[in-house]
Amino acid sequence: DCFDVGPDYWCSFTIRVENTGTVPYWGQVSVNDHLPANPPGATMSFWPVPQWNCVPTGPTAYNCTTGP
Repeated sequence: DCFDVGPDYWCSFTIRVENTGTVPYWGQVSVNDHLPANPPGATMSFWPVPQWNCVPTGPTAYNCTTGP
């Protein structure tokens, strides 16, 4: 969803990670998210979500990891 907040837009997304294999997966899960081409004026942030550790890897990129 995106909302017009004056001169900017506020967009929120949900990223779903799903095991499509035939056996359970018990390892670490890591998600790398980025905005291609570093759009002018765009910023990224993640709300604190328990059990996920999100760190910026660039001006418009994050890596989020959760343990096994």
